[in-house]
Amino acid sequence: MEQVSVCSKPEELNAFDLDLHGYSLLRRRLGTRGPIRHPALTGDATPCRIRPRILRASSDPSGPGSCEHPTMPETNFDVRLRALGLALPTIEPKGSYVPGRISGNLLHVSGQGPFGDDGTVAPGVVGHDVTVERATSLARLTGVRLLGEVKNVCGSLNEVSAVVRLFGTIRSAPEFEDHVEVMNGCSELMLEVFGEKVGAHARMVVGVSSLPFGMPIEISAIFRLREHD
Repeated sequence: MEQVSVCSKPEELNAFDLDLHGYSLLRRRLGTRGPIRHPALTGDATPCRIRPRILRASSDPSGPGSCEHPTMPETNFDVRLRALGLALPTIEPKGSYVPGRISGNLLHVSGQGPFGDDGTVAPGVVGHDVTVERATSLARLTGVRLLGEVKNVCGSLNEVSAVVRLFGTIRSAPEFEDHVEVMNGCSELMLEVFGEKVGAHARMVVGVSSLPFGMPIEISAIFRLREHD
């Protein structure tokens, strides 16, 4: 059976709907399964088939990959975050560094790991005693911590005009090869929160033999911030 997204009538779609459909298409292109349903849908919904497209740098100044930046976000990202049921933590550095630093209009966020609310992290090696599914959820949790530092520095996620780059390191067994799938946990969170236009990003992921505190994943990020008059 063909996998489809579910939406309301196409003429009634708003920016939030369209961003979620862009996210759904990217999930399908990356091979992630499962339907996407708009959390605000009520009443009858009809299947909406959309031709997939690949994210590329756009000649449209407002498109994904553009070097131009929007002056204002089309969607309130703080509201969207709350709609996803996510709460952002306060980040405390684990060494002699700052969790985030602004240079020009770029915010560089230091490497974050999947620490829980109690400040602890479960150690493990992906492909050995940590499954791909568990590691993917830990990558998502790490993404939440990245967003927490954005909020701590900027006061609001609405200051973000682009997720520029993610860099992930996965503590993995030598024979492990599913780094891309694990890293999708963080990438898909960025698309859920910011939508395709702002959340589509470049990234790199590598496997390593060890990470601080024995944690199975660590991710750093670069965000572009809005310029104010």
